[in-house]
Amino acid sequence: MTLAIIISCAFLLVGVHWIVKIALARRWMVAARQKPLIRSKRTVYVLIPVLEETGRLENTVNYFLRTFKNAIIVVITTAREPPGDSTITLARKLAGTRVLHLHYPGAGDKMAHQLNYGMRQLPKDGIFGVYNADSRPDPRTLRWVERAFADGAEVCQQYGNYTRNIAKLGPVLVAAAAWQNRWAIGFEIPHALRQFTRTAQMNYCIGHGLFYTRQVYNRVGGFSETMHNEDAIFGLELSYLGIPIHPVPYFDRCDTADSVVGFLKQQSNWFFGPTQSLRYYRVLREKYDDKARLAVLCFKLFCHAVYWIAGPTLLVLATGVAIASMDVLAISIVVGTAFVYLSLLNIVALRTSDWRVIFKGVLGSPAMYLLHGVAALCAIGKMAAALVFGRTVVKGKTPMGARSAA
Repeated sequence: MTLAIIISCAFLLVGVHWIVKIALARRWMVAARQKPLIRSKRTVYVLIPVLEETGRLENTVNYFLRTFKNAIIVVITTAREPPGDSTITLARKLAGTRVLHLHYPGAGDKMAHQLNYGMRQLPKDGIFGVYNADSRPDPRTLRWVERAFADGAEVCQQYGNYTRNIAKLGPVLVAAAAWQNRWAIGFEIPHALRQFTRTAQMNYCIGHGLFYTRQVYNRVGGFSETMHNEDAIFGLELSYLGIPIHPVPYFDRCDTADSVVGFLKQQSNWFFGPTQSLRYYRVLREKYDDKARLAVLCFKLFCHAVYWIAGPTLLVLATGVAIASMDVLAISIVVGTAFVYLSLLNIVALRTSDWRVIFKGVLGSPAMYLLHGVAALCAIGKMAAALVFGRTVVKGKTPMGARSAA
């Protein structure tokens, strides 16, 4: 019983920390949105790497054309497209004055291959941004980013609002969308802001809403084509080089996986980002001189993988101990803690008054958090199998049973 209560108290303390971080992030967002928006003279290229996206590519391109009126939209297809080349055909049809279609003909199976190929085909000067086929960035995004670059920024990162398809989701996946929103505003934005107040601060990028200059891209050496995820190591190198990743105070509204299987695969893919940080060190130590600083940054990133597994494991342990003790007080404390740490904080992050969404989120939070941990274990299993059989883990695309076309 004592162990269950100790674990519960630890979760409650962490929960209070989350609330503080969410409040500080919201305060920063309000202040950052007061800056005057401008139009830059530099050309902005929006790169959208695609694979099997016939259901939503056209609407996405049209959205970007309407929203970012001074941007060039660059759709990058790949030879990995299944027989029929339907996405390739659609991309060719969409090509026009402000839409470029580039086709990566190589055998590489990662988004990084498409992005690097696209960068090789584009002019040297400009601002470059990366989005996904389900992205719907806030209309003010680009003008804010252009202002940031005019003020000296070299990299900007927009974070996700994962509620675009939330009305179609069941309880577990509504909770997943809320969890991702909470992570964006309660971790990613505060973590980015800490770069400006602390030294040796580790940060990472995510694969959509990322803006950068050609100079930064060349200095890092492009996106990694050898790692499972190209975004985590990209941000890690920026941290080592002392190049701040400026957070954007507007969100990219995008989809949450619309099936439990898709959620597990998505989370498993994302888990590779922090868990491969020791491999990042082995690769980057040949590239950079300050190995101690690099090791610290990689270790900090690796800690995220530890926390990813530790959270669900400890909550399950506390629940099991409380139930085994048959102590009503201990069980009540654990249940209350789970509600506060999962459901209540998710509701705070969502900021919705839709009681159907709130009810679903509360109902699905425990199972979602458990699956969140299971996905990490699945990734570890994939890595172990790859090591035993001498294979490379293939990064699969998150399956979407009902692709949003809106």
